[in-house]
Amino acid sequence: MQSEGMRAGGPAREGWLSEVSGFDPGHGGEGGLFKRLVTDRIALGVLLLIALTGAAVLGALKLRVDFGIELLFPTSDPARGEYDAFKEHFPLEDAHALILLRAPDVFTPSGLKRLEALEGDLGRLRFGPLDPETQRPRGLVVDTQSLLSVEDVIDQDDELTVAPLLASSDPTPAELARARAQATEDPLFAWRIAPPDGSSTTIRVTLDAASARDQTLRTAFLGALRDVLAKHEALARGAGAEQELIASGLPVIRAAGIELVNHDMAVLMPVAYGLIALLLLVTFAHFGEMLATMLTVGASVAWTYGVIGWLEIPLQTLTATTPLVVMIISVSDTAHIIAHYREGVAAGVSRPDSIAAALREAAVPCLLTELVIAGGFLSLLSADMAMIKQFGLATALGVLLAWLANMLALPLLLLAFGSRVVPEGESRSLRALRGVVAGVERIVRERPRAVFVCAALITAGALLLGSRVGREYYNFDDIPETTEIKRSLRAVEAVHGGVVPLVLFVRPTGELAESPEPLTDPRAIALLARLEAHLAQFPEVKATLSPATFLRRAHELLSGDASSAALPETRAQVAQELLLIDDGELLEDVLTIPRDAACVIAYMPDRGSTRAREILAEIEAFLPEATADLPFEVTVTGNYVIADAVYRSLVGGLLLSLALAVAVTFVFFCFVLRSWRLALIGLVPNLLPLALTLGVMSLLRIDLKPTTVIVFSITLVIADDDTIQYLARFRRRYDELFALGAPDLHRQAAFEVLRSTGPPMLVTTLVITLGFLCLRFSVFQGIGHLGTLIGVSLLTALAADLFLSPLLLIAIRPKIGGRALPAAPSAEQPSAPPEADDAPPLG
Repeated sequence: MQSEGMRAGGPAREGWLSEVSGFDPGHGGEGGLFKRLVTDRIALGVLLLIALTGAAVLGALKLRVDFGIELLFPTSDPARGEYDAFKEHFPLEDAHALILLRAPDVFTPSGLKRLEALEGDLGRLRFGPLDPETQRPRGLVVDTQSLLSVEDVIDQDDELTVAPLLASSDPTPAELARARAQATEDPLFAWRIAPPDGSSTTIRVTLDAASARDQTLRTAFLGALRDVLAKHEALARGAGAEQELIASGLPVIRAAGIELVNHDMAVLMPVAYGLIALLLLVTFAHFGEMLATMLTVGASVAWTYGVIGWLEIPLQTLTATTPLVVMIISVSDTAHIIAHYREGVAAGVSRPDSIAAALREAAVPCLLTELVIAGGFLSLLSADMAMIKQFGLATALGVLLAWLANMLALPLLLLAFGSRVVPEGESRSLRALRGVVAGVERIVRERPRAVFVCAALITAGALLLGSRVGREYYNFDDIPETTEIKRSLRAVEAVHGGVVPLVLFVRPTGELAESPEPLTDPRAIALLARLEAHLAQFPEVKATLSPATFLRRAHELLSGDASSAALPETRAQVAQELLLIDDGELLEDVLTIPRDAACVIAYMPDRGSTRAREILAEIEAFLPEATADLPFEVTVTGNYVIADAVYRSLVGGLLLSLALAVAVTFVFFCFVLRSWRLALIGLVPNLLPLALTLGVMSLLRIDLKPTTVIVFSITLVIADDDTIQYLARFRRRYDELFALGAPDLHRQAAFEVLRSTGPPMLVTTLVITLGFLCLRFSVFQGIGHLGTLIGVSLLTALAADLFLSPLLLIAIRPKIGGRALPAAPSAEQPSAPPEADDAPPLG
């Protein structure tokens, strides 16, 4: 792709690539540090490249994948502190896996024997890497709870104690009937152990706290769990039994989510890599330069993985796409440098000198562009979610590393693989691009008012649609319904209630907090019972659990009072009954051993942020009344609160990060263009697509959520590249025409630069857009939506740059450098040839 002037071998007239790059084949000069590394000191450059890549590999070995829900939790929200305090007292809240056993013969001897065998294997699970001291797996299951092992509070020989609901897997018919009635109807067990129809039962498998926190151990647990379930499915089939086993719960969901992240990494990168390679091969029509480009992109990606590993940033739903984003952005700089290089070779300059000149001309402009993009990604640090902060930091660093790879790796690769001769003749792709730009110029010249009116109408319509964009958020929002995770989640919600804990966390205050075992105060037990009853009124809540649940049963057996309101009335009674029934495990989920913190837990279905906000608002309105004149503090927490916290932070986080991205863009525009007026004009074609994106989101029913809310900041900073290219070239051409004394500088410079920069802008935007559209192959719905929205936004930004930027320059006629327009061309300095088909004046 070279210009006619360059094909002729003379510097008299630059082609569009020369115009964009500023490369003058007749100009000498030093190439600076990178030139010396890749021409004069090649060995040193190669060693530096190897050293950087080696360090990246070591960093990449530290990479870890994290699908923790906590990454979505707002970092500065007061609710985060409450959640952390709750987890300190009850660390196993997210350590429970749920195994659903569906079978028509659950409450029969044969069904119970299968259940007993399954629970036995689950309880013996050991998994993960070996501990070097004990030579045993690091991960373990610390408890299982099922129909055969869950403890009931009973009166045995006039003594209060606890015993399994079913003492044997071979009960008498009477014992089995009693157990079924209790498991399906008793508040201690209903829904937790079995639904009212008795069609299934749930085994709760509790991991040790270390395994629940460690992603490697959770992954090992899921693998071991699947082996056990497959074994027992096969045994059931062999026995002719109808049985289905389903695994869910937070440890399972998080470990399975990692598999989805790994799937994305395995699919998205090769697809994007292959698509970009094919497009570059068609564009450059040279295999060596395509190979040099893709190896450079590979270095950018490898270095990005390395820095993510060294900084201990986890690969999660968003950061897993960071290498893809870096790859796409890296290609833009690579294309500019190869364009400079090809012009030099086409002009007869040697390969080393062509590379040196390309570096001299491209290093600073590309660096400025990458600084703008990196600054935009760093604006995401203002977001109140760890997931978005991590993505912003990782991608900003990756973008800068992409620039370094283009300055160091690409020149060395061009020395090895770059073309020695650029063939003559304009390619079909270049002619097609020129035709598109010519059509745009014709419309802009002949119908300027129509362009402005269309832009205004499209923007107004998009804003109107965008005002109705949804903000619904789900705990497992981006996981498709077709995945194993969602299918198991829905099954467990139907028979267990849900997997997401909603917790009312109770602590003593004032003088009571200083007393021993403060929550043995009967007022605390009465409060817990009242909170339990309030949660039970919500239709989503199938079962609740608190210390009051157990004490109500214990007090009934001791006092003979069978009323539902019967609770111990004195501190001594509470302490005595707890001593009789609590063996250290029965109440570990709802009451601490020092009796200084308690909670009410309900496992909720994932019904979205709107319903979650309604439920939480009602609870928050109830709590002041429930705790009036009582020395207790009650806070709402648990993973269920995350949805509400995310919902409340979405809009504020969007506005703040977007405002920072706009501010960063404006400051860098001012710095690069040396004109605040041009910087303001440059903002217009970058802000209008954001309105269109909102409209598209509304039309496609794509809600604002963590994986889509960042589309605005990303689009703004990436779209800046084309705008900088156009306006920087405009300013340079304006200065040249001013020196010549040409008339109507803005009009002439605007259209000349449109013709020169339009084709490369089309190429880079198409490459970047196609790269982001590869995100449609992601298994995560939010990431797929992100790819669609960025693709739409970037194409819209390109259209705004091509159509609106020239018209804004002509209509506003910004002063540049404070210089006034010359009255007429000087006799000694003839003006450039007048343009034909002048556009009509803007009315």
